[in-house]
Amino acid sequence: MLARLRFTARTCMILCYLIGQVSILCWLYPPPRPTRGMGLQMMDLLVLSAVTIGIVYEWFKVLPRASIRQAVLFMLSIIFQVVELFAFAYYLIVCVNPASFSMPDGTFAGPHRFGHGYEFLYYSVTTFTGTGYGDVTPASAMAKEFASTEMLVGWIMSTLMMALLGSKISQLFFRRRGR
Repeated sequence: MLARLRFTARTCMILCYLIGQVSILCWLYPPPRPTRGMGLQMMDLLVLSAVTIGIVYEWFKVLPRASIRQAVLFMLSIIFQVVELFAFAYYLIVCVNPASFSMPDGTFAGPHRFGHGYEFLYYSVTTFTGTGYGDVTPASAMAKEFASTEMLVGWIMSTLMMALLGSKISQLFFRRRGR
């Protein structure tokens, strides 16, 4: 039965994307703590990053022929994937160095402050959007580098996604106007 199934590159990437979503949730939602599987988590982050880049590449080849609904779904799924990847990276940074993030009162936001994975997602979303409320600040060099990278990625992705959506809407407008 498995011999009859044909796996294309796109099917494999979608499967890896779904497996990646599950693995991120498995690693991210327990409270952060130094773990024995740090090498496995780092490898998981690298593989998920490579799969995300592959999915983005494949989708950008398909997007010129996609509908507005497909384009919006693509944008949302990629934004969620990137935000989750950065949240996972922040989780690993706190596991390696609990003094990587500081709070406004000068204390470090170590494992006792980042009690759940949703707090990493919160920080990742506020960094990705450029909001940065200031309740958590990167303190270590690695945390600052990842936060800066996420801000740049968020800025570039937001610009590209809005341009793509604007293009799709204008195509739809001109098609309907021509009728």
